[in-house]
Amino acid sequence: MVLKLSAIEKKISAHFTLSIDRMSMTSRNIYGIVGNNGAGKTTLLSLLCGLRRPDSGTLRIEGQKLTRDNLDWWKSQLGVYLDESFMFDYYTVFEHFEFMAAVWKVDGVDFKYRLDKYENVFNLKQYYRQRISSLSAGNKKKTGLMGTLLVNPKVIIWDEPFSGLDPRSQDLLMDLLQSYKLEQQAMVIISSHDLNHVAELCDEVVILDHGKIVGQTDTPMSYEQLRETFIVATADSENCAESLE
Repeated sequence: MVLKLSAIEKKISAHFTLSIDRMSMTSRNIYGIVGNNGAGKTTLLSLLCGLRRPDSGTLRIEGQKLTRDNLDWWKSQLGVYLDESFMFDYYTVFEHFEFMAAVWKVDGVDFKYRLDKYENVFNLKQYYRQRISSLSAGNKKKTGLMGTLLVNPKVIIWDEPFSGLDPRSQDLLMDLLQSYKLEQQAMVIISSHDLNHVAELCDEVVILDHGKIVGQTDTPMSYEQLRETFIVATADSENCAESLE
């Protein structure tokens, strides 16, 4: 699967517009989107998963422009978790999993198999009968992430998946994403403030600042290399923004 963005513009406020000249992503790769607060990471993710529509420009999947006519198909390919608003907090953990399976029409055999498979990573069985509203922030995050995997998506889009998780869960999630992209030939897109995780996990990294791509890597980098690239790219962007004021 190939995902391409061309000449994307999305105005969020009088002071902020996301502007992506060109970006391309393919299956069997993990992409990291990094940037300071307010850089446009969540806005970009919401465009990729069809929650927002660009004011101009095109998003193409396998050469086909994303439109209202094929938006439902595109969403059926996705496993999206941006924040806890993606869940009904009055559901129990298990009810949330059942809801995800029902909407994506996952049959009973596959549902049970995936529950057992991902339980080894997320360790949520003891919370199955608890309402999501009663969970800790970390267990809410685990519930949301595991729910997206139960539908066996071809494209994973996660915002800050490691934030709030304990170190063991972070390590297990890193291993899971690496194996998932290979086994399912999936595309994985994450945003994160944690450059350590991004450097260790991602095949390619996009650096956003002030709503624009200011840096991009197309090969894995060490933490030190990514940190230096990030600092230089965002500093140059800040200097440019100040010169325009």
